[in-house]
Amino acid sequence: MGGLRWTTSEAKERLYQGLAECTGWKFIKSKPCLRQRMDDIVLELVFYSSKYNNLEDTVEMNCEFRIWCKAYDKVCNINSKIAYCLIRPDDGYWYDIASMSNLERAREDIKQKIGQYVMPAAEAFEKGREAGLSYIGSAKTRDIYHVDSFRAYARMAEEIGRR
Repeated sequence: MGGLRWTTSEAKERLYQGLAECTGWKFIKSKPCLRQRMDDIVLELVFYSSKYNNLEDTVEMNCEFRIWCKAYDKVCNINSKIAYCLIRPDDGYWYDIASMSNLERAREDIKQKIGQYVMPAAEAFEKGREAGLSYIGSAKTRDIYHVDSFRAYARMAEEIGRR
């Protein structure tokens, strides 16, 4: 059945801890998310869990990578969100982290996707707002980060274009 089982909170804590070490980002327990700020740009990995967790040894998680701007609003919402990317298994909606072996597989898959989608965007934004917007808005990545879904991306790109 996949190895040692633990409680929902233990499984989540192990996942968060492993991913915080991978990214070096701050874990925000109240959300739960991993967060990195660069001036007024906020990068977050926000975790979601299934409403069925705790039922019959079910512990399921996925996450969303968000990029938003505090200058447009103090919280992440439709006015401040610039881009997002869903991080979930290729073959489903939830990662099963109920057992040690499943958690390890899920953590490795999420780490791989962080390396593929999150860290390149973070590195681009570390170089500056223009570099970050250029990276997530390029023809190659535009659909991955869903930038056309948000007015904040267009607004920021327009502001940079005026400078």
